[in-house]
Amino acid sequence: MEQNYVEWNAGRRRRRRRRRRPCKGGVPAGAFRITVIHCYSEALIATMSRDNRLWGTERIRGELLKLGIEVNGRSIRRYRSRGPARSPSQTWRTFLRNHARHLWAVDLLTLPTLTFKTLYVLVFMLTIGASWCMST
Repeated sequence: MEQNYVEWNAGRRRRRRRRRRPCKGGVPAGAFRITVIHCYSEALIATMSRDNRLWGTERIRGELLKLGIEVNGRSIRRYRSRGPARSPSQTWRTFLRNHARHLWAVDLLTLPTLTFKTLYVLVFMLTIGASWCMST
């Protein structure tokens, strides 16, 4: 029994060692296929991305497949026209500084009274510069 286990374990180690060997070097055949895209496909990709700014690569690829044109997603990213860079949006601090005179804050409070009734309080707060005006 022990002899069989020892042989079995040695064979298992041999098989594991064989699996861990590095693969042969080199690039597999067909890994770097050069895809030729016709000029009209390039123009179509650029036109579709320019006319439909919200369409991404996969949407354009799907529309081209409907037309019977098979194009790789990477090729679409290459020929897609990029729009102008968006200007940075206003920060929250700048927004508050610009609109502080026109900001209102509203709060609704519920207060239990001594007679166990609920009192509802609606509070409006208007900002004036750095100070607050309260009215109820």
